[in-house]
Amino acid sequence: MTRIHPWAVSLLALSSLCALPALAVAGPSGVTRLDILNTGKARLVVATAPAGMVIFDERLEVYRIYRYQALTKKGSLPEQIRIGDLDGDGHPEIIGIGKPTFGLDPTGNPLWDFPDGCSELATGDLQGTPEKEIACIHGRALTTLAVDGSVNWEVQLSSANMTGLAAGMLGTTDGKEGLEFNVNKEILRFAGNGTPLPGEATERQTQPVDFVGAYAAGLAELMSGRQEVDLDGDGTAADKLLVQGNKLTITVAGAPQPVEYVCPTGAILSLGVAEGLGPEGKSLIVVGGERLVAFVGLDGRPQKEVTVDFARATRQAKVELVGANGVGFEQRELAEKPVIGILPELQACYERRHKAYSLTRLGKTMFRFDIAPSGKVASHEVLYTTLNDAEVNRCIVKAVSRLSFPKPSEPNALVTADLLFGWTDSFR
Repeated sequence: MTRIHPWAVSLLALSSLCALPALAVAGPSGVTRLDILNTGKARLVVATAPAGMVIFDERLEVYRIYRYQALTKKGSLPEQIRIGDLDGDGHPEIIGIGKPTFGLDPTGNPLWDFPDGCSELATGDLQGTPEKEIACIHGRALTTLAVDGSVNWEVQLSSANMTGLAAGMLGTTDGKEGLEFNVNKEILRFAGNGTPLPGEATERQTQPVDFVGAYAAGLAELMSGRQEVDLDGDGTAADKLLVQGNKLTITVAGAPQPVEYVCPTGAILSLGVAEGLGPEGKSLIVVGGERLVAFVGLDGRPQKEVTVDFARATRQAKVELVGANGVGFEQRELAEKPVIGILPELQACYERRHKAYSLTRLGKTMFRFDIAPSGKVASHEVLYTTLNDAEVNRCIVKAVSRLSFPKPSEPNALVTADLLFGWTDSFR
């Protein structure tokens, strides 16, 4: 879960949710929202559909695919994603809202996940620190989480009908925000530390931000041609986009005439402008449709069209040995070769986890092995890891504990091995 931050509103002109009627009829792979981000650490295009999220890098290549069920509410549009700076470092994180609910870092890689998902999500300064906390309603529980996804506190309530979760000052003077929400016809309030606030609440002091409505309004302006944008990079927002069904009309000020792009899979569901990703620093127009993301030039020609089908998403896990060092061996290769030999087994550990859960972490793990005179591993420990996946780590430890090295030439021999775990995603 991650937090929301109003600064992301500045992206409204370049981001999109789909038009209201289109969103209601989009299939699982209908790209109903596009966000074009420069997080300061990566330039990303994030395409969201009811069944998941696809992230493209600045080369317009598929970078990450995450499958999840977007949050839906009866009679309203689904909330799929929020973008904001959770830890206060100036680089926004990405939140996928649904089942599971999860947070991605500014490079689009998993930070944490909440498998149950959240029916309501809010963020605020609950602890009085520079970092924001995340509040999540799931079932009959209200849980608050730290930036890394660890649980701060949780309360169980008698009703599952909790709505309108929002964070605000609630009359407090300590600089910490509290939480307020409705339960049936009652209003409940909690301080940032989980303590119920005293007194009967007769009216709300806070209101949840309508992120879905804000994005939908911004998209409607963009797709209708009412919002002028800078497509040709001349520094003047005087160009327009107009969507009519499956047809996009591109009007660049000063051009001889408008040009058109026709979406091959049906109605255009979402739209965005990727500044500077086109040739000569010009913009590319990103089009979302049913099972499609297209990157369209100012001449109306698609530079790239990618078929989005989450049923055909594939992931290739990979484990690399960054380096191995041995003490007590005559040659470095004697310490390195046994570790290289178990890389296929370690990759199998990682692949099994990915097949079960698309939000498996990536990262580095460094091991230390104390080597007995026989060459057997006498003891081992994890010196450092950013993988933070208990199931993968258990599988890896089991594999490395069976390692056998050549007999060392000196007593007190040891080996350190640095392993990198990552993956590539694609639509097969």
